[in-house]
Amino acid sequence: MERGKFESAKENVLLDVFSGVYELPISQVRVLRTKYGDVSLASDSGFGGKRNEDRVFLDTERSIFGVVDGIGGYERGDEAAEIVSKTILAESVKGTDAHLVNARASSAMRMNGIFNGGACYLYFTVEKKQITAFWAGDARLIVLNESGEIMFSSRPTSLEKAPRGNFVGSVTSEVSDIMNGYIAIAATDGLWDNIDVSEIQKRVAGLRSGETDILLKELYQRARQGMESGFETNYGDPARELVREHGKPDNLGIVVFQKLIRKIIEF
Repeated sequence: MERGKFESAKENVLLDVFSGVYELPISQVRVLRTKYGDVSLASDSGFGGKRNEDRVFLDTERSIFGVVDGIGGYERGDEAAEIVSKTILAESVKGTDAHLVNARASSAMRMNGIFNGGACYLYFTVEKKQITAFWAGDARLIVLNESGEIMFSSRPTSLEKAPRGNFVGSVTSEVSDIMNGYIAIAATDGLWDNIDVSEIQKRVAGLRSGETDILLKELYQRARQGMESGFETNYGDPARELVREHGKPDNLGIVVFQKLIRKIIEF
């Protein structure tokens, strides 16, 4: 890992220069300092003894952060997730149009002998005050302000949109604002299927600046509890009574990013 000098509103910050695909357990989570803010990420087997078929990836120089989930029940989901992650990073460096990334990922899977298997993904890029999300399948991104109010939420697409070795699928993209202090949470369905969004909002509302690792660990622990014993939800409608949803044992891929003001020191 390399570091470069940055300056924030309060202090000089060493910038983490980091790029790659990771199967990173929750125990190794830490905060990475990037050009536009702090980020923490993890990919963990979750609960139930399943093989980890989730991956997380990032390129801090280009402000790209993402999660990938190998499609369950099909061949070599972990390898498919690895291939899709690496393809997204490699094609982003080349400036490949996002709509061609699925085709390149599908081709790479076929070349590695994966035909029915594939992977859902969601990744986002940050540029100044804008966040752009790209996704295929049921991974999801939400952006919240400091009070926990949801400012943007992606709409998961069907698994048929995800790239497979024998099927290209298609990508959806959307642009939103991301202001100083906002939190972006990208995750696979292992999180969204096991926690009510209102709990995420409460945790974000109490977050201090720079605590992306703490928030990620809290989300992970709550999702694991949801997998074991279920969770209460009113489906976002305050007028409805709380009901208990059954948990779904799964892997977890989570990225937590907080937008912060930084600028490069001129030498």
